[in-house]
Amino acid sequence: MNKTIRCCFNGIAALSLLQLCSCAMGSRDSYSAPASNLPAEVSMNKFSPFAPYLMVTLHLESGTEFKCYVDTGSPSSVLPQSVESQLGKRIGKHKIRTLDGSIEKENIYAAPKIYLGGAQLVMGNRIGVWTNAEGILGMDCLRHYCIQLDFQTRKIRFLKSGEADESDFGKAFPLTDLQYAHIRQKEFFQPNDSSLLVDTGDPFDGMMSSRLLKRAVQEEKARRVPIIMPPHFQGELPKLELFSFPTCLWNGETYTNLVVQAGRVDLIGLKFLARHQVTFDFPEKVMYLKHSGERSGPIKASP
Repeated sequence: MNKTIRCCFNGIAALSLLQLCSCAMGSRDSYSAPASNLPAEVSMNKFSPFAPYLMVTLHLESGTEFKCYVDTGSPSSVLPQSVESQLGKRIGKHKIRTLDGSIEKENIYAAPKIYLGGAQLVMGNRIGVWTNAEGILGMDCLRHYCIQLDFQTRKIRFLKSGEADESDFGKAFPLTDLQYAHIRQKEFFQPNDSSLLVDTGDPFDGMMSSRLLKRAVQEEKARRVPIIMPPHFQGELPKLELFSFPTCLWNGETYTNLVVQAGRVDLIGLKFLARHQVTFDFPEKVMYLKHSGERSGPIKASP
């Protein structure tokens, strides 16, 4: 899967990352209205060092199943090519620029009914299809739900927004944007309070600017780590720079053995989130993190 943070553009009318991230949304309007029909609890997929992604199995009204990445770093959902023949007439095309600079092409269709278990998901009116074998469940859908990721019991729960007992959810972080999931936080990536993307589509602990990583290496707080590819891998190696932090302080908690990618956006990824019980109450615009300690989580340290 290519790096997330996906920016759509039609023809020459491009939407920059800055423009997308600056879209301020009002509270509890139709944009983020809570879904009324909630999916039942589902089990998490199995993670591996070479497939450290959070995925769910969805299906169309016909019963055709397909897997999707659960990706708070994508503003829109995408279907896999395997279901394209069931979507009727194509109504347009998009090109998507990802964070790593690559371009992905999508065909656009009227959105079909999409289900998780017996519950129809709230989606937009249109949806893209790309050539990948898996789809993406993005923020156009996720922002209508209160979703709890329990990495210790390996369960994904859909709760009633604003009505769940928050006493056991941990620390609350206001979400400042629902185009992507953003919080404001200091430490870890930045010495000062700054915007931080929460990206379940990033397999590492996070990403930080090359400048800050260079300083961390000079101060011997981090070291470069090699990229480990699957056995019998063929093709061009991904353009990644990975660094390991033996210890790190974030929000008053100590974390160990963090793997961080050099990049252009400051974010926390799935490996970091997996150290917690995570509750996203998107309609209420708040994320909760309950640190589960430094026990081994489902995502290992090696990329």
